Amino acid sequence: MYGDFSNYGRRPSGRNIQAEFARLQKAYQQAQTEAAAWKKEAERLQAEVNKWQRTAQQESQEKTTAYQIQKRAETALVKTQQELAETQETLKNLAANQETKPPAAEENNWKEQYIRLAADFENTKKRLEQRYANTSRQEKEKILRDMLPLADNLERVLQHAQNEQDKEGIELTLKAFQDVLARYGVQPIQAEGQPFDPEYHEAIGTLPNADVPEDTVTAVEQTGYTLDGKLLRPSRVLVSR
Repeated sequence: MYGDFSNYGRRPSGRNIQAEFARLQKAYQQAQTEAAAWKKEAERLQAEVNKWQRTAQQESQEKTTAYQIQKRAETALVKTQQELAETQETLKNLAANQETKPPAAEENNWKEQYIRLAADFENTKKRLEQRYANTSRQEKEKILRDMLPLADNLERVLQHAQNEQDKEGIELTLKAFQDVLARYGVQPIQAEGQPFDPEYHEAIGTLPNADVPEDTVTAVEQTGYTLDGKLLRPSRVLVSR
């Protein structure tokens, strides 16, 4: 009626202990498996939550960026409309001025501008021509001045010629060279016996000479030359005292 109490107060047998231990061990392993499954599911859910959070943040940023772009576009549109209105107003004022300006005054204005431009053109043309002439003359002077030492050498050789035949040949060569220089406007300065002129003569010494007036060129050490009537190189001379 009240059950079997025959084993009450007795120790469980070894077989029962092993069976109970096996049952508990199996239950523990099952609990571990279920815990691992729940942990995995929790991690999956956390990953989903993180993904939703990132998506929400990205959408929020995109909305903010779109709003900023829209505001900038609206600002640019307003500015463009203002500039367009100002341009239209300027054109309207110009048109009004053109309508009220007398045709005669406008024609005179164009004539004045043409005259000024023509004068500027002529002045520029003259400046360029003058600059070209100056540059050309400077280059010409440089080349011809570099050729003068050849004439100096011929004159020195002529002074030391030993016989008339050599002297005649050197004189012909010197004259031919001076003729070439003359074709380019170069002429020797005739200084000997002339009053000393500081514009064309360079005094390198004095010689006492009672037969000629004072400050007279008595000897020429180096012949001077002019180019188109202007000094190319002064004559180096001795002057009487």
